[in-house]
Amino acid sequence: MKRIIFLLVIFISFYGCEKEGSFEYSSGLIGEWSLFRSCGGIVGCTTPEITGIKMNLVFTTDSILNMYVNDTLLKSHKFKVDKITTTGRRGTLDILCYDSKCKIFSIYHDTLSLFYTNIDAYSYYKRIRQIHF
Repeated sequence: MKRIIFLLVIFISFYGCEKEGSFEYSSGLIGEWSLFRSCGGIVGCTTPEITGIKMNLVFTTDSILNMYVNDTLLKSHKFKVDKITTTGRRGTLDILCYDSKCKIFSIYHDTLSLFYTNIDAYSYYKRIRQIHF
């Protein structure tokens, strides 16, 4: 079901959605985020304490996403954020795109939720540093 919703969202984003300004919606991401829980797939839910792997995301003001594993830079990508307006009950969705991949995301009380549609999984990050500009 989640895959169907994701495909519908992608379809709508290309055919009949109204895209709005990217910078306005990406400004909430700017800063450093630390993974505190991942859920989905066969494993269920895991935490850095269980896996022994610390993951951080750093979003910069020049639209660069740096991914760190155990404090070592793993990847660096240019990122873009869009807000798409759908005709469904959700109304709008925030989409984070980097490295030819797009994920639905939300931010609520310094918690970043990323939805990985290809594996029906969620990752939750806590803001540990905000960059002011």
